[in-house]
Amino acid sequence: MAKLPRLKKENLYEKVAEEIRDFIINNELKPGDRLPTERELVEQLGVSRSSVREGLRKLEILGILEVRPKEGITVKSQDIDVQPMVEKFTYRYKTNDVSFFELLEAREAIEEIIVKLAAQRANEEDLAEMRRWLNKMEEKFERGEYLASEDLKFHQAILAASKNAVLMEFGAILEEFFQETILAGSKASREQGPRRRTLEEHKELYESIKNKDAKRAIRVMRKHLEAIRDAVFQEDNGEDKVAEIEK
Repeated sequence: MAKLPRLKKENLYEKVAEEIRDFIINNELKPGDRLPTERELVEQLGVSRSSVREGLRKLEILGILEVRPKEGITVKSQDIDVQPMVEKFTYRYKTNDVSFFELLEAREAIEEIIVKLAAQRANEEDLAEMRRWLNKMEEKFERGEYLASEDLKFHQAILAASKNAVLMEFGAILEEFFQETILAGSKASREQGPRRRTLEEHKELYESIKNKDAKRAIRVMRKHLEAIRDAVFQEDNGEDKVAEIEK
């Protein structure tokens, strides 16, 4: 097996982590492949056991390695663990550190990229999945029910159609963006008219992607998110007025 170079003493654990990461890349190691033992790393890198352990710990936190007693050090699946980021984001939103309108702005920026890519890359399977959730939205609309759950699934299908690995890896964060704004928009649009408009916008979005019209898809998405913003803004103003009257 290839060996790692000996290191100098400055910022050792950082250098340890960097050398091990480069070792994985240069040797094209795959998830499940074993690395040298902790003792072998100490000898090859010429550093202390504590520096090696700190370096390994950093790579564990980053989700690159998995260190198990008696089983050794292995390369971890390259899926990005975004759960801590999702939890931090959710906490900030729930504690009003991030406003709904900031959330919507972020969603606007991200979804414009997603629908553009989906319009360029969606295949028949992707379109069938979008159509499936669109049909379910229509069914719930006819029953006078909220469309939030099916709305989210529809947008997840668009995300899948983007075929962008980075966006897909961060799907959990995007889902959190979508879920909060979709739910807020759904609650703000209690009347039949706004809910019908929401359904029609999704149909138009589907047709734009189906016809590979990226520019139209972006325009429809902007219009859809502006409608959510207006609906929530009007509801907030209405609640403020009620509060003033009650005072």
